[in-house]
Amino acid sequence: MITLQGVTPKSTVVATRKHCQVWETLQSYKLCEDFPRDILSGISVGIMHIPQSMAYSLLATLPPICGLYTALFAPLVYIFLGTSKHLSMGAITVVSLMMAAVLDRKLDIDGGLVSDMINNSSPIYGNGTISSLQDQKVEIAVAISFVSGAMMILLGKVGLGVVTTYMSEPLISAFTSGVAVHVLVSQMKNILGLKIRRHNGMFKIFKTLVEVFQHITDTNLADVLTSSICILLLYLVKVQVNHRFRAKLHIPIPVELIVIILGTVASYFLRLETTYGVEVVGSIPAGLPTPRLPNFSVVRDCITDALLIGIVAFGQSVSMAKILARRNNYTIKPNQEMVAYGAGSMVCAVFSGYITAGSVARSLVQETTGGRTQIASIFSCVVVFVVIMAVGPLFFALPQCVLSSVILVALRSMFLQIRETKQLWKTSKYDLSIWVVTYVSVVVLDADIGLALGIVFSLLTVVIRTQRVNPVSIGRVGDTNNYKSKKLYKEVKDIQGVKIVSYPAPLYFANVDNFLENVSKCLEFDLEKEVRRQRSLDCEPCPKQLSTSKYKKNARARKHLYTFTSQPSAGSQTELFGAEEQIDRCSTAGSVVVTQAVDELLQNGKDTTDSAEINPTSEPVFSTCNLSAVELPFTLMDTKITWKLKSSPSSSSFSSSRSDETLNCDKPKVLIFDMSKVFFVDIVGVKTLKELIMDCYMIGMDVLVAECNDDVLEVFKTSGYWDDFSLRLFVSLRDAEETASRWIDTPSQDSLTSDHGTCATSELTRL
Repeated sequence: MITLQGVTPKSTVVATRKHCQVWETLQSYKLCEDFPRDILSGISVGIMHIPQSMAYSLLATLPPICGLYTALFAPLVYIFLGTSKHLSMGAITVVSLMMAAVLDRKLDIDGGLVSDMINNSSPIYGNGTISSLQDQKVEIAVAISFVSGAMMILLGKVGLGVVTTYMSEPLISAFTSGVAVHVLVSQMKNILGLKIRRHNGMFKIFKTLVEVFQHITDTNLADVLTSSICILLLYLVKVQVNHRFRAKLHIPIPVELIVIILGTVASYFLRLETTYGVEVVGSIPAGLPTPRLPNFSVVRDCITDALLIGIVAFGQSVSMAKILARRNNYTIKPNQEMVAYGAGSMVCAVFSGYITAGSVARSLVQETTGGRTQIASIFSCVVVFVVIMAVGPLFFALPQCVLSSVILVALRSMFLQIRETKQLWKTSKYDLSIWVVTYVSVVVLDADIGLALGIVFSLLTVVIRTQRVNPVSIGRVGDTNNYKSKKLYKEVKDIQGVKIVSYPAPLYFANVDNFLENVSKCLEFDLEKEVRRQRSLDCEPCPKQLSTSKYKKNARARKHLYTFTSQPSAGSQTELFGAEEQIDRCSTAGSVVVTQAVDELLQNGKDTTDSAEINPTSEPVFSTCNLSAVELPFTLMDTKITWKLKSSPSSSSFSSSRSDETLNCDKPKVLIFDMSKVFFVDIVGVKTLKELIMDCYMIGMDVLVAECNDDVLEVFKTSGYWDDFSLRLFVSLRDAEETASRWIDTPSQDSLTSDHGTCATSELTRL
């Protein structure tokens, strides 16, 4: 006896209930209230399944019975595994068209394109007979479907049901609209009764149109007349009756089924096939197929196609499922949905069906006719089962042009999606560009290539949006803690000398240049120009350069006001030289070299016992060479020179003794960055922020950072930013603004330290 460790009856029941969603349905099912509605809804959807399944199977270049098999087994699987209460599974247009493209490409023999005609007597392009061609197509289709279903189950189990997040609504709308054009062109030969080849690959629409016009003189008037009558009848009933009076009609008129029945009867009694050469469906086998595993050797080079078709089917289905769930106040599980779609495709493949997906039209009918749960799908399967077992063979005389008419009228909603471009033009140019690029790519190139290009382009627009986001100058609204844009809100308070800038985007390598450029616009002066001017005045050569005669000869004259004072023992203070003296310095490794002016002082025989101090009143607060020392003393002979250097950015005090010559009074003295909307930064963003802060310090502007999220703080910590600027980080904008305001009111170094002391509870000391 074989036993499995850890497997008990209780755990088996729990696992079954977790993956079998029908348990939740049965627990809350109201028999007297829900059951009658589900019966009515299921029968209505089942009636729709019959013509649509046969038509979409024809679109996939497969026998019509394959579509009926898909309509039978796909809903049965979804009843147990699906989480949507109204989604109708089965064959759909997009999947059928993509399947046809794969089959035609797979069966392309020596460049001779095979025909997709499915009767048993007409010749084809290439070698072989129609029956053998059908068998090959079915064999390949079921293998692709099985592999696609297995991959969908695997992706769902590893939690990749969120893959549809990369397929936006404009992208899906454009894709389905482009596919509708492909379907329209592919059905022209049936509508016109032409015997032309199918073309595959890029530009196949144009190739098909060229061939249609080349053979336009061979048009079969019987096919054109039959198609025109069917299209007119379908349009009048579906649009002018069912849609207009949907509030009064409990069940929509099943006009597709009526048209198929009338078309079959007319074709049989008028002998359209033999008399007028109208192509008909041919024999349809009765009964269920024998279950069998696919031949996987025929699908080795179609793995990518299987994955792509599965993702497209899942994307369209889960989008519709989400819409229905929101309208009926319940939720779905995307990962479980992916598992359900995959399992449905695998079961359909075993029974000669193909990849399944949720139909928009049938799902809406299931909802509007009062369906409450997936129990309705049981009754739709009963209707399909009856047709497969007994009624199917009666449709042998059904003209193919009638099925093509059903397909074309069903495409109406897809073509109407083009009207969305008007609204997209008003709301979002980016979404409009996604729509246009995807639509044009699908129509001009091919469905799979267009979809891939659409996804890539939509992701590219996300990058472009983050690159083109501009920092916003904000202020406090009244006495509240809300900070809003000054351009959009009137009652925004400004504090003199304080500028608050918000950046509503991530700060990373792709947008740092745009970030720096637009910060200057918010500051209302050219920050880069100011920094460049200041650096040109504060040239700091290295010690080796200072030792060369060439540097001494070409030393830059200072334009700042320096005070060099001698402090004799009597305590008097004597000014030795001022603004036009040539003084250069270099700060490296904790040392300062003062040249020319000091040399002149020593050469002139000044009192070497005096102590002198250089105090640059318009010198940058922080040296660009060394930012670690606060006061750097050194001795030249007997004269002690002390270069006063303000505190580094890592200190807890602001620079408060900066001359107005460096920073004009109309420029802000404190810049506060609002990081609340910066949801991530990378190492390039951190370095850019550091450089910006240093540039602001150089021109006499102090910088505070507020409201960083935990992820940003973690990056600051690991990148070393936290060690340099931890005391410049604030929990809220209000705390940072009040600290800056108090410092401006009391601009002494000591008062600023006390400011930080009072705000210590608000500063970020968590890390």
